[in-house]
Amino acid sequence: MKIIGFIGHRMLCDDLIQNLRLVIEKQILMGNKTFILGNHGDFDEMVLKVLREMRKKYNDIKVQVVITGFSQLFRRTGRNTIEREELYKDEETIMFEIEEEYFKRRITRSNELMIDKSDILICYVDESRTRSGAKISLKYAVNKGVEIINLYFK
Repeated sequence: MKIIGFIGHRMLCDDLIQNLRLVIEKQILMGNKTFILGNHGDFDEMVLKVLREMRKKYNDIKVQVVITGFSQLFRRTGRNTIEREELYKDEETIMFEIEEEYFKRRITRSNELMIDKSDILICYVDESRTRSGAKISLKYAVNKGVEIINLYFK
């Protein structure tokens, strides 16, 4: 059984939800039922939506959401009031030991640690972009020898 990781750009240019569903379901049918993803953009949000849909059909899949700070578990409800939000009540949350990292580097470092745990990486990365954290993370995965499934449409 392989672990499937996800990375992608914060903003999506394509409607790829149907392709994402097909790719994820294919992995599940191959016996790969552990998924790990971040929570910082449109791609991550779409992946989580699809995995939650898939859990209704395949209730034995495991979903791990990587957070880069505890503040992601809370929401501000007033000027000085903060409540814990049940964003990931059905998912396991993971936070890597990255607090020493500069805050702008935490997502990239989390992606690297997520990739280290993954056997297959499903991504949405435009490799022609000049500056992109997702592109840096994809290059890291390639150098680690992780199998890549890139859903970016050219």
